[in-house]
Amino acid sequence: MQMQVALPYVILYKAAFGLLVAGVAYLMIWPFRKAKREWVALKKHIASIQEDLGLLREQAEKQASKPRKKRT
Repeated sequence: MQMQVALPYVILYKAAFGLLVAGVAYLMIWPFRKAKREWVALKKHIASIQEDLGLLREQAEKQASKPRKKRT
């Protein structure tokens, strides 16, 4: 009779232990996931800055190749 009552407790303990292990694993992985998100955002930001610098360089080259008017 006692075995029938103990069985749900064993299942609950196993489920709680499984959730605890999953929670600990998530806490261990979370900093890496956050770092990856930050890295991707940083790479996108750097790519946009490089694109802007390329456009500025092209504009400067076009402007430098034009003959200047003499001031009088």
